[in-house]
Amino acid sequence: MEKQTAVRETLLKEFANCSDKLFTLGIIRTDSFTGEIGEFIASKYFKLSLAGKSTKAYDGVCPKGYKYQIKSKVISNNNLTHHISNLKYQDFDYLVV
Repeated sequence: MEKQTAVRETLLKEFANCSDKLFTLGIIRTDSFTGEIGEFIASKYFKLSLAGKSTKAYDGVCPKGYKYQIKSKVISNNNLTHHISNLKYQDFDYLVV
């Protein structure tokens, strides 16, 4: 049990250090790691300019001016739910999941 506790502590410290570096690099902007990493990957793939953190209707805009809503979800073997929520603001042109 002590070994497992030590491993957990080490992993949490490494995670904290990595999250600080990701924040400094601009990959994440909030504590919502899954969403932030998804937005970062989508912004690079689709060449999007990310919207401000408080923008409700969309997450990024492409060079042609189209608005993209980006949703990210962790799916595990224990939770295969594919439900996407919080789409009440539908002022976007494309949805990236």
